[in-house]
Amino acid sequence: MKKILSISLALLMLVCLCMSMVSCQQDTAFSKYYSYLEGLENQTDVEKADDITIVTAKSVTDGDENKTISVTASVPATDAMISVTLFLTENASTYHFMFSVVAATTYTIYVRGEGSIDALSYTGNEMVVFDEFDDYTNTYQTDYYENQYRSTASSMLKTLVLTMKPMMAEAGVNVEDFYFISVEFPTTENDASTEEDLGGPLSAARWTYVGQMLVVGLGMVFLVLAILWIVLIIFEKAMGTKPQPEKKAEPKVEPVVTTQPPVTPPVAQTDDAAIVAAITAAIAATIQSDEQLSEEFAGGFRVVSFRKKNGRGPWNH
Repeated sequence: MKKILSISLALLMLVCLCMSMVSCQQDTAFSKYYSYLEGLENQTDVEKADDITIVTAKSVTDGDENKTISVTASVPATDAMISVTLFLTENASTYHFMFSVVAATTYTIYVRGEGSIDALSYTGNEMVVFDEFDDYTNTYQTDYYENQYRSTASSMLKTLVLTMKPMMAEAGVNVEDFYFISVEFPTTENDASTEEDLGGPLSAARWTYVGQMLVVGLGMVFLVLAILWIVLIIFEKAMGTKPQPEKKAEPKVEPVVTTQPPVTPPVAQTDDAAIVAAITAAIAATIQSDEQLSEEFAGGFRVVSFRKKNGRGPWNH
């Protein structure tokens, strides 16, 4: 058992090492999209949806460790520019957004609101909520502008998220990788091209993907087996060696001696012929010794023997 356990643990360590090497080589959706933006001119990506212009740009705050991708949707209005910006971060599902109304000529901020959305529960139909809202018009109608612009910000934010799908597809990234899994994205003929292209059946990318899945599967199998072995060993140590039950002494069976009654030898059957001869000789001697009998039985005599049958008595009884 110890030998098998050692082999299982060694295989488990090997699989974990392979999995760590694969995971180190595998980029996240955020890093892939970030690298894609770095290769573009001005490091921005522009997409137009109706009258709204979507601009995606990379930004860095507080060093390279806090990388952020900003996606901005803007639409011109009367003497102003209305925009909403969504800030994407790595390994997060809650994103910060900022809504603003800026004067088109002087770049003066009229209205600014900030809040956050949970990508996991966001469907595009929710009305955004401003955690902070500032009115710089000095009209003392902050509540009025906040309620008025909440609808505008919600509509622009939905358009922004929907437009992110084709924009990210060009970089080989799926928008669902950023946890927008509850949004109903419109289906188009080019949706097939948004999926990851693994090439032909013998392509290197496809075989790499198969190898990764195989390593992950084997890793899970050996991990479960190792856990089972450890549990069995712990259970065996905890229970200790079970005493073997004593064998019950089987009672000795004394041989039974059966006493058979003595066999009485059969009585030899009487020879009838000898008896008849003896009786005949005795009668003949008696006749010869008596004259009267000799004259009476001058013609001779005959001895007749009768035998008892079926348990019946003699005929003369």
